[in-house]
Amino acid sequence: MNSRWTEMRVFQGASRRRLGFTLVELLTVVAIIMLLIGILIPTLSRAREHAKATATKAILKGVGDGLEMFRNENPEECRGGDGYPSSAMRDDPTEPNEQWIFGAQWLVRYLIGKPDLTLIDKTVFGYVPRRNVPRAVLALGGTQFFEEEYWYDIDNTSNPHAPLQRVGPYLPLENVMMEMPENLEGAPDASGYPSEVSALTFQTPVILDKFDYPILYYSANTRLYKKMKGSAPVAGYDDAAQDPAASGIYAHTDNALFTGIAGGDPAMPPWDFAGIGPAGHKLVEFGTWTNGLPDDPADFDLPENTYTFPNYILNKDMFESTNRTGVVPNRPDSFLLITPGPDGIFGNGDDVTNY
Repeated sequence: MNSRWTEMRVFQGASRRRLGFTLVELLTVVAIIMLLIGILIPTLSRAREHAKATATKAILKGVGDGLEMFRNENPEECRGGDGYPSSAMRDDPTEPNEQWIFGAQWLVRYLIGKPDLTLIDKTVFGYVPRRNVPRAVLALGGTQFFEEEYWYDIDNTSNPHAPLQRVGPYLPLENVMMEMPENLEGAPDASGYPSEVSALTFQTPVILDKFDYPILYYSANTRLYKKMKGSAPVAGYDDAAQDPAASGIYAHTDNALFTGIAGGDPAMPPWDFAGIGPAGHKLVEFGTWTNGLPDDPADFDLPENTYTFPNYILNKDMFESTNRTGVVPNRPDSFLLITPGPDGIFGNGDDVTNY
């Protein structure tokens, strides 16, 4: 009896001891869980970024299709009739006083019209082409900067012909998000910009990608490309219509509100979306070149030219396949669409583009 009783107590004691975990075992399990979380979180983050990049590609596809429709239906609104609508930094002719808007904002104007984002229902008015403007309304302009000021009136307070017939929209509105630049992350103080960049500039909307950054629009100077082909500068400082000597197939200043202008007049700071200061900005102007192209294509390899605008938009596949003689930008006969990708820095390697 005593022997069996002793064996039973020993067995029960051993069973009780096996019901728990030692401290070492618990710490081992916790360490394994933390390791798995450390592996999983970056993987999930990359998966989310990939999904957003894919969705952004779809937005760019829709924008590109919309530009094709706009071009087909409104050739008189495009460069030379066979190009695409201009993206040049210039005065917004629909507003009083001289007020610049930029390529990203012209994109909204062409594809969606002139929406008033202060309204609750985000009313979209559409785009007014010149062919739909009566001569009497054209005569209301009269000066260089106010030629379209009355085109978008919704009543006849100042335009007895209002509202004018509009075209579009050329982009499904349910597929895009628009926002005024002043409401975006890292929005700068307008006082640091030239007087032509007013509060109205920062209230003229842009189309956002899935990372909530603006889509930049650059329209190619197709006339220059057709005339000069491979000898045309990849990029220039200004739009050809304003300064032929500074022209290129693409103009860096078209989106200077966001990319900045380091030199020249006017100077503008780059937009600091990522919150890391201007030093983090990558899409600078021309490096060691004054306009568009180096004298020696080997100069593309110099560190100071790595993140320049000409290098950024260069068709590198053609450049290398032609033994560095084919120096042309991507899509020299159409347009570029560029977003900064998840890091919010244009030109930093993870940008989402249409090329």
